[in-house]
Amino acid sequence: MKTGYNEYDSLNLKNPFILPKYSLSHKLSTSLFTKYYKFRLIVNKIWPVKDYQLHLLDGCQYSECTDNITDEQIKIDGKIDLESIHFLDLLPKENIIDFKKSLRRFVDKNKIDFSGPYFDEDQADKIDKFSNIYDYKSFLRLPIVAINDSSDCYKYVKKVSLSLYNLSNTLCIVDYELVLTDEAKKNYNDLIKMNVKGEDRLSKNFNTKWFEVNKMGMGVRSEVLYKADLVNNFISEIKWLSACELAKYFNLFFHNHNMLQPSINCFRTNIKANKEHLKFWRSLGMSQYADYSTNYDTCICWTSLQNTQLSDRLNLISSFEQSNDFNFSSYSLPKYFMAFMVGNSTNVLTKMKLKKINNTVGNMYNHRFNNLSWLLKEKASIEVELLVPMRLLNEITTFEYFQCFDEFQSNYISDKNYITRHLNYLNDDIKISIQKYQSIVQIINSHIDIRNHQENFKLQWWIFLITFTSLISSIITLYITINATR
Repeated sequence: MKTGYNEYDSLNLKNPFILPKYSLSHKLSTSLFTKYYKFRLIVNKIWPVKDYQLHLLDGCQYSECTDNITDEQIKIDGKIDLESIHFLDLLPKENIIDFKKSLRRFVDKNKIDFSGPYFDEDQADKIDKFSNIYDYKSFLRLPIVAINDSSDCYKYVKKVSLSLYNLSNTLCIVDYELVLTDEAKKNYNDLIKMNVKGEDRLSKNFNTKWFEVNKMGMGVRSEVLYKADLVNNFISEIKWLSACELAKYFNLFFHNHNMLQPSINCFRTNIKANKEHLKFWRSLGMSQYADYSTNYDTCICWTSLQNTQLSDRLNLISSFEQSNDFNFSSYSLPKYFMAFMVGNSTNVLTKMKLKKINNTVGNMYNHRFNNLSWLLKEKASIEVELLVPMRLLNEITTFEYFQCFDEFQSNYISDKNYITRHLNYLNDDIKISIQKYQSIVQIINSHIDIRNHQENFKLQWWIFLITFTSLISSIITLYITINATR
């Protein structure tokens, strides 16, 4: 019985975003069920296992529908190179000066690769002036930095090529293009050629306790989905190690909020995207929902925006025979999707925070928390926490980005169905997030107004009481004084 990533333990993946995530009770249940399974097989002659129980133990009920990958599908005679990962981050323009200082420290601690722009005073002046640029098409190429061999990510990343892209009036995008090492590319190619078996997974009802092994069963997760997890976890490891290294120098917005940075992963291959290779591509985490270039030598592979665990990545795949006027290194393709990826990740972050804030709103109906100072403190905390995300969601002008994508689609894409669908979905989802935020702020303001009225009423009552007491005291004092003079 196989219940873990035994085939790929040699890479020792440690990032906190490894999928799937199992709770402690689930791990205990799996361990107990495994022992129970072995015990029932040993005592089967004395204590016979019924047919339906045997199906639950072996996961046989899933055997007919398992999405198997044959040797021919998994070992296709072809090649896939993970060329680079465009590692994106959000930068408020008021922080550009701090970013320039961080960039200088990053360059000093590592080495400049002279194939890119040199970081001199002229380049530093251009960074300063970038905060005053409002054209959404503007970008600035920054130095290419060779990673120091003492870095934690040196095993996978040899160079980082930096660029700034304008996003809105007050925000821009930093593109850290990670150029991978030969070892990283080899590990990726070894992984995609690996033939794996489906993963056995514990199956139980949500109300089954962790020790009730007789009420549990074992299901099988298909080879396609299991291998897709392995591939996605490997890319997540590269992104996580790179984020940890870059966070030593730069203030990474998404990393600081415990999220994987949104990325655009660029591949080159000689394997065609047809029905014959569909399961193979799915086993690499590539969706069948894709847009193709007019000559079908480039593919934009979308992930589901509803799947927040994988909505941080977009895969761009091109053939080795791709024409020179349309390639990833010329920045012609990834730049179109940077605003989309950063906007989507910011929206995911906003929805996560709004979900937590709902609990705070619930506490407002509890009289133990419902006091004016607590309400004002919570309102300030919420506004500070969502200051940058709400700025982005409010400043994204959908018309401009539709215009940008229309220009892109007319030149490169044969069918704009999926691009339009994803843009519409993101646009509608952002509107919902803004409405939720406004509703929460309105609820908080209403509670503050109510508490203000209550506090004012109490204050007026105390003022009246003090005034009345003072008046009575004055009358008594006057009466005593008059009587004393007689």
